[in-house]
Amino acid sequence: EDKWGERQAILPYPEWRKFLKDDDLKTLKDAGLDFLRMPVDPAPFLSDRTTALRDELYAGVLDSARMINRAGLKVVVDLHLIPADGNRRIGMGQVMDDPAVFDAYAEVVRNMARTLAKEDPEQVAL
Repeated sequence: EDKWGERQAILPYPEWRKFLKDDDLKTLKDAGLDFLRMPVDPAPFLSDRTTALRDELYAGVLDSARMINRAGLKVVVDLHLIPADGNRRIGMGQVMDDPAVFDAYAEVVRNMARTLAKEDPEQVAL
């Protein structure tokens, strides 16, 4: 989390895009899968460190959903909080225990819904 404000550390987002490519997704399609669950950790969207990169984070999720669709797969975007630990300040406990953080999380969900709203609902779900 300490490096989330650094473009090269947080982007592309979600982080799986650093490792999986179009051909990898097509291999999943060829293996018989028809959809993927794309876990997206919302904590970076809640961190003050990513304020300047926030639009790029949302755009990265949209690009990732489109990348999955191009491979012939449907996608379920799963906003999935990871528990906080020594390296993370924001997790499920913080969101559930602090009304202000919960409100910020709800705003992330709304913004993600707006980001994905123009996609084909038969191809992309949130």
